[in-house]
Amino acid sequence: MRRASTGNRISALSVLGAQAILFAASSVMRAQVAGGTILGTVSDPSGAAVPKVAVSIKNVATGVARDVTTDSAGFYTLPNVLPGQYEVTASASGFSTLVRSGITMAVGQTVELNLTLQVGAVTQQVEVTGAAPSVQTATSTVSEQVSATTVRQLPLNGRD
Repeated sequence: MRRASTGNRISALSVLGAQAILFAASSVMRAQVAGGTILGTVSDPSGAAVPKVAVSIKNVATGVARDVTTDSAGFYTLPNVLPGQYEVTASASGFSTLVRSGITMAVGQTVELNLTLQVGAVTQQVEVTGAAPSVQTATSTVSEQVSATTVRQLPLNGRD
């Protein structure tokens, strides 16, 4: 009888230990972010990647701009983009300048913005107006914006 009960205890402890390991491995901690990410590829009309394209985003409200250059595969990424309305400009030698406006960013949002440059003189500019889709297609995360007033009114332990 003693051997059977000892064996049962060991197997019960083994099951509990395995469950604890699985639970710890499945819980992923995420860092808090203050902005979102704009990423995508730049290609020509035939679908070929265009390297070394100057991609610039400008916050419409503040006028602050950030610049990045595409890599050899035509890929670009702009992390930590603060919430707001943006205008994206892409330009390369031998192609018309492309301007996309109406890009709305929220906290934690990832916007995939693939751009197609038209062959043309450097002086030509193509402007595409229209809002970017409000549904995130790049990630499945859910986020929410919290106002400064809400943060100030959060109860803190030991606060008078």
